[in-house]
Amino acid sequence: MGSPTSPHNNVVKSAEDLMKISRHIDKVLNAKTVEEVQKNRLRLMTTIEVFNGLAYKHVHLEVMMNLRLLIIKAMLWRCYLWGD
Repeated sequence: MGSPTSPHNNVVKSAEDLMKISRHIDKVLNAKTVEEVQKNRLRLMTTIEVFNGLAYKHVHLEVMMNLRLLIIKAMLWRCYLWGD
């Protein structure tokens, strides 16, 4: 077989490395640490909570405005009917 550093053995080793998917350059460069994944997950969950809170406030505000409008209409109707 020759020496471990022969051109043939270098090519065989390179071919074996190419066959290992976990060693592909995109996998190595895109690998995330556990800490990075947890930080990204926390960021995502926080963003979702903020949007849910904003949506709740929007709906709550809309309901309150409709309720106030209904009360004003009822008061105007009362004034119209009884002349108050």
